[in-house]
Amino acid sequence: MRTELLDKLELLGRNEYTGQKPDITRIKKFLNLCDNPQDEFPAVHITGTNGKGSVAVTIAKILEKSGYKAGLYTSPHLIDFRERIRIGNQLIPLEKIREYLSGYPFFDKRYSLTYFEILTAIAFLYFAEKKVDIAVVEVGLGGRYDATNVVKNKLVSIITPIDYDHTDLLGHKLRSITEEKTGIIKVGVPVITNNYRTIVKKIIKDVCKKNNSPLYIAGKDFNYGSTKINWSKRQQVFSYYGLDKSYKNLTTTLLGKHQFSNVSLALACIELLRRRLDIPDSAVQDGLKKVCWPGRFDIRKTMIFDGAHNPHGIKSLKENLKKYTNNKKITIVLSIMREKDYRGMCKELSGIIKSAVLFRLEIPRAVEPEILAETLKKFIKPDSIEIAEDFNDLINRVSNEKVVCVTGSLYLVGKIMEFIGM
Repeated sequence: MRTELLDKLELLGRNEYTGQKPDITRIKKFLNLCDNPQDEFPAVHITGTNGKGSVAVTIAKILEKSGYKAGLYTSPHLIDFRERIRIGNQLIPLEKIREYLSGYPFFDKRYSLTYFEILTAIAFLYFAEKKVDIAVVEVGLGGRYDATNVVKNKLVSIITPIDYDHTDLLGHKLRSITEEKTGIIKVGVPVITNNYRTIVKKIIKDVCKKNNSPLYIAGKDFNYGSTKINWSKRQQVFSYYGLDKSYKNLTTTLLGKHQFSNVSLALACIELLRRRLDIPDSAVQDGLKKVCWPGRFDIRKTMIFDGAHNPHGIKSLKENLKKYTNNKKITIVLSIMREKDYRGMCKELSGIIKSAVLFRLEIPRAVEPEILAETLKKFIKPDSIEIAEDFNDLINRVSNEKVVCVTGSLYLVGKIMEFIGM
């Protein structure tokens, strides 16, 4: 029975993105049946369009190095779905997932839970059972109606840069997207953001004022500077000018210019947490050095893996690739999901592509390589575009390239990393 339930969960996961609008009522009803495990621990809650995961893993690692039992819930995963739910360095055991699946009616039609909602409930059950000191929780989609927004005891709410993504569900205007994401803001809970767009900042400010929530804004209340990237050592150094104190020559293993902003956001959160928790400077420094977030400007020999999946993410990737290659054009391996702005992503990529290998992912959500090829032909030479039908074909096509970047989808990144054995 336990194996059958796990198979059922895996089947749901193959169609995780259903286009179904988030609805918090389903999981509320289910968690009430489970005695509301989400009420048993304090949490940091993170929404935004890009950078959520990087911020989350940085906060969790610093808390871990401070001696706290820190739960971490992120999405999506690269290879193993258990990556989403962890305490410290340990993924949730498979046997524990089987135990929960057989002990609670996750698949009962009265609840009609989605794959994401089931994993969210499992994460909260696990964190409550293990009595975590704190959980760092990443929103799945939007914020207001996201399954994670049932968390009751929020210590800090974080909003990373907001841009156009999931417009089919969140709306086609920044105003509507921002309004959905600010739904995680709760009365009196401090908010941190590194958004610079005027309309986005205004909405965040208005919602914070309405909820009497202190707001801390990057560039105004905290900042970073003196940045240096050392590609050969796979690390970068920067200074952080914070809410209560500053640090010089901090080292992080998260690579790329955009990560300075993400890490600074995490450090601002740590400063707020420090007002109630004991977090030594040594934990901050060690945590930044030890943080690991695979598939995000992840350099592995001649291949760079980056799960950028919207034009804003691709723009950051392009800037980092230019610095890494000294403005040389490179080979891109690409696959994009249908619900994404693949035209905007192709246009953004065009300035760095020497050649493109389009990979045929065997999932309904993926844009057919032939359609991507027609889109790319508007920006690069048609004879520089190839289609790889399987993993062996792909590796053969790129094996002689000095630099290859795999991007467009975390699903693609995960599948190729798994095939290569990384």
